[in-house]
Amino acid sequence: MAAPTIVLWICTSPSLKRFNQPLLKQLSPHHTVLEWEYCQDVDRGASLEEAVETLHSFVRRFLQTQTQPRYLHLAGHGTSGLVGLLYARTYPQWVRSLALLGVGAQPNLTWHSHYYLRRQLTHWSRPVILSQMVHSLFGEQSFSNHRCLRQRLQQDLETALTLHSVWRAETLAPGSPPAPLLVLGSADDHLIGPHHLHAWESHFKPTDRLWIAPQGRHFFQAQFPTSIAQQLLCFWRNLPQDTTLTPTAATFPSRQV
Repeated sequence: MAAPTIVLWICTSPSLKRFNQPLLKQLSPHHTVLEWEYCQDVDRGASLEEAVETLHSFVRRFLQTQTQPRYLHLAGHGTSGLVGLLYARTYPQWVRSLALLGVGAQPNLTWHSHYYLRRQLTHWSRPVILSQMVHSLFGEQSFSNHRCLRQRLQQDLETALTLHSVWRAETLAPGSPPAPLLVLGSADDHLIGPHHLHAWESHFKPTDRLWIAPQGRHFFQAQFPTSIAQQLLCFWRNLPQDTTLTPTAATFPSRQV
C-alpha cells in the first residue's frame, strides 16, 4: 500500500498566514495537511540555519510517530518557501516534493528585500514605503483595507523570519533541490514576476513544473485557492513512484555588508 500523502505547509510569517488559509482549506479534504509555524525571537538574529534545524526536529519527531509515511510534501510562500528549499537541499531523504509559491530563481528576493532596498535608495519614511508595498503586493485597496494591510506588513517586518535589513542584504545560490519541484507564481506579481519564475526552468529536472496564474499579485494563493490546489493535487498525483533521493549539502546565504 502506498504511503498516504502528508503535506507540510511552512509558515515563517505569522502575521500574514491568513492569506494561506483559503488554499489549505482546499487541500485538507484530499490529504493530511499540517502547518508548521516558525516564530522569530525578537531578541535573536534571524537565522536560516536555525529555522531549518528547528523544522528538521519537528519532521523527525513527526515521522517517527507514523507507521507508513517516510517523507513529506513541503510547500511554502515567499520566505517560508525559501526555508523549505533549504530543507529539501539539506535533508532530501525526508522530502517527497517541494512546492514554492511566489519564490523566484533568485530565492533571496522577497518583499522584505524590496522594502529595504527602497529604504536604502530613498529618504522616505517607513509608513510611506509600507504604503507603496501595499500597492505593489495587493493592488488598489479601500482606505480601511489599505490601513489593515499596512499594519500587517509592519508587523511582519518586526516578527517574521527576515533575511534582510537596512544594513545588509542576503544572497542565496539558485538551483532546484533533489526532490521534484513545483514553482507557482502570478503574472501580475510586481515583486516576483514571470521573468523571475521562468528563470527556474534552467535549473529544472524532468520532474519539475512551473505554473503561473494570470493574476493575483504576490499573494495569489488567497485569490485563486481552487486553481492552485488543483495544480498541487495534480503535481502530487503524477509524481514518479521510483524517485530516489540522496543527501546533498545546502548552501546558506552569505552576508553582504
